[in-house]
Amino acid sequence: MRYQQRAEIVQAAQAAPRLAGANINPVTGLATDYLNHFNEAIMLLEMLSDCPECRDEFLAWRPMNYREHFMASRFKGRDMAIAAYDAANPALRDCLNTLADTMIAVLQATGAAMKTDMPPPGSDRWLRAPAR
Repeated sequence: MRYQQRAEIVQAAQAAPRLAGANINPVTGLATDYLNHFNEAIMLLEMLSDCPECRDEFLAWRPMNYREHFMASRFKGRDMAIAAYDAANPALRDCLNTLADTMIAVLQATGAAMKTDMPPPGSDRWLRAPAR
């Protein structure tokens, strides 16, 4: 084992507690806080039946990639999250990005369907009983 490899192993071991303390998985280098970006949109969808005003809020949701999410967030370890993501195994990053792209596609398709099929809040169609 070369010196540089040993140094990298020591650095990773020293960084693990800091990563874990910032809610960044020390094994993958990925932070679950990124998934909160998608959870926000999903929660708005869940609230639609009781709160039609959430429609416009959901339609205003915009996808963000991992870096964009953390740059725009108030996450205390955001710089560390971005650095750990950049240093993460590329295969793990690709897997997360594929999952994120899939969730984005589903949420955008839902938004497109809502624009054409769902009335805006306050519309009479919200008040009418469905036809039998």
